[in-house]
Amino acid sequence: MKFKAKFGGSATPAIMKVIEDESSRRSIEWSHAPIEEVDLKQAYIRAVCRFADLGLIAKAILLFVLDSMYGSGRGILTNIFEERGIPHMLFVRS
Repeated sequence: MKFKAKFGGSATPAIMKVIEDESSRRSIEWSHAPIEEVDLKQAYIRAVCRFADLGLIAKAILLFVLDSMYGSGRGILTNIFEERGIPHMLFVRS
Protein backbone atom coordinates (compact mmCIF):
# COMPACT_ATOMS: atom_id res chain seq x y z
CA MET A 1 0.00 0.00 0.00
CA LYS A 2 1.32 3.43 -0.92
CA PHE A 3 0.13 6.67 0.64
CA LYS A 4 0.44 9.93 -1.26
CA ALA A 5 0.20 13.45 0.12
CA LYS A 6 -1.96 16.16 -1.43
CA PHE A 7 1.14 17.63 -3.10
CA GLY A 8 1.48 14.42 -5.15
CA GLY A 9 4.58 13.01 -3.50
CA SER A 10 4.96 10.25 -0.98
CA ALA A 11 3.39 10.80 2.40
CA THR A 12 5.75 12.47 4.84
CA PRO A 13 6.77 10.81 8.11
CA ALA A 14 4.30 13.10 9.92
CA ILE A 15 1.42 11.99 7.66
CA MET A 16 2.40 8.34 8.09
CA LYS A 17 2.41 8.79 11.89
CA VAL A 18 -1.19 10.06 11.76
CA ILE A 19 -2.23 7.11 9.58
CA GLU A 20 -0.46 4.61 11.85
CA ASP A 21 -1.96 6.12 15.01
CA GLU A 22 -5.46 6.13 13.52
CA SER A 23 -5.23 2.58 12.21
CA SER A 24 -3.96 1.25 15.55
CA ARG A 25 -7.00 2.74 17.33
CA ARG A 26 -9.50 1.01 15.05
CA SER A 27 -10.22 -2.65 14.75
CA ILE A 28 -9.83 -3.70 11.16
CA GLU A 29 -12.47 -5.98 9.70
CA TRP A 30 -11.27 -7.79 6.61
CA SER A 31 -13.66 -8.23 3.76
CA HIS A 32 -13.68 -11.34 1.64
CA ALA A 33 -14.82 -9.43 -1.40
CA PRO A 34 -13.26 -10.57 -4.66
CA ILE A 35 -10.28 -8.63 -5.90
CA GLU A 36 -10.48 -7.49 -9.49
CA GLU A 37 -7.22 -7.01 -11.36
CA VAL A 38 -7.34 -3.98 -13.65
CA ASP A 39 -4.80 -2.73 -16.20
CA LEU A 40 -4.85 1.07 -16.11
CA LYS A 41 -1.93 1.55 -18.51
CA GLN A 42 -3.96 2.73 -21.53
CA ALA A 43 -6.04 5.11 -19.39
CA TYR A 44 -2.81 6.50 -17.91
CA ILE A 45 -1.32 7.03 -21.39
CA ARG A 46 -4.47 8.85 -22.54
CA ALA A 47 -4.38 11.06 -19.43
CA VAL A 48 -0.70 11.97 -19.97
CA CYS A 49 -1.38 12.76 -23.63
CA ARG A 50 -4.31 15.01 -22.69
CA PHE A 51 -2.39 16.73 -19.90
CA ALA A 52 0.80 17.54 -21.81
CA ASP A 53 0.88 19.53 -25.06
CA LEU A 54 2.90 16.92 -26.92
CA GLY A 55 2.60 18.81 -30.21
CA LEU A 56 4.27 21.82 -28.65
CA ILE A 57 6.87 19.64 -26.96
CA ALA A 58 7.64 17.97 -30.33
CA LYS A 59 8.21 21.42 -31.92
CA ALA A 60 10.73 22.44 -29.25
CA ILE A 61 14.35 22.34 -30.33
CA LEU A 62 15.39 20.47 -27.23
CA LEU A 63 16.64 17.07 -26.18
CA PHE A 64 14.53 15.88 -23.25
CA VAL A 65 15.87 13.68 -20.49
CA LEU A 66 13.28 11.29 -19.06
CA ASP A 67 13.61 10.13 -15.48
CA SER A 68 10.56 8.36 -14.11
CA MET A 69 12.39 7.41 -10.91
CA TYR A 70 10.77 3.95 -11.00
CA GLY A 71 7.34 5.60 -10.91
CA SER A 72 4.18 5.13 -12.94
CA GLY A 73 5.72 6.69 -16.06
CA ARG A 74 8.50 4.10 -16.23
CA GLY A 75 8.68 2.90 -19.83
CA ILE A 76 5.51 4.74 -20.78
CA LEU A 77 6.96 8.20 -21.33
CA THR A 78 9.69 6.76 -23.54
CA ASN A 79 7.06 5.14 -25.77
CA ILE A 80 4.97 8.33 -25.93
CA PHE A 81 8.02 10.38 -26.96
CA GLU A 82 9.19 7.75 -29.49
CA GLU A 83 5.76 7.57 -31.15
CA ARG A 84 5.81 11.34 -31.66
CA GLY A 85 9.44 11.61 -32.74
CA ILE A 86 10.35 13.75 -29.74
CA PRO A 87 14.12 13.71 -29.15
CA HIS A 88 14.88 12.24 -25.76
CA MET A 89 17.26 10.18 -23.75
CA LEU A 90 16.55 8.00 -20.77
CA PHE A 91 18.26 8.76 -17.49
CA VAL A 92 19.37 5.42 -16.05
CA ARG A 93 19.93 5.08 -12.34
CA SER A 94 22.63 2.73 -11.21
